[in-house]
Amino acid sequence: MQETNHENAFKIYFKDSIRRITLNSKRFENVVTQMNKLYNEDGLYHPELKIQYVDEEGDKVTVSSQVEWDEMFAGVGDSRPIKLYVTEGALAGKYFKDGPAPVVKELYVKDSTETKTIVEDVKKLSVAAPRSLGRIFPGGK
Repeated sequence: MQETNHENAFKIYFKDSIRRITLNSKRFENVVTQMNKLYNEDGLYHPELKIQYVDEEGDKVTVSSQVEWDEMFAGVGDSRPIKLYVTEGALAGKYFKDGPAPVVKELYVKDSTETKTIVEDVKKLSVAAPRSLGRIFPGGK
């Protein structure tokens, strides 16, 4: 899909606040990135939240992909600003971000020479894994 530079205004309803933003993009990813910037300072935003809009029939429709995002634009027409409702959903408090940090409890090896190599690998992994997860979940959430 070719993207045109067209300003899109959004009103974002999240927790007890309403924020208005304008983006020069119709990419779902860009809206999610912007919401992460707006709400991450308070640690409120995370990728597992539910984003919804009200369609032409008055139903709240969940958006979680570019295909659904494009369908939203097709349905709302020239309605501006587009109202987005961000909610915790049914999994509140049970998200990946709310889980405990991983802990290596025991390490089984055949002999002492193998132990040194495995311990070094585990140390490297303990640094690399959080970095990788940070790229997947912006803001460490």
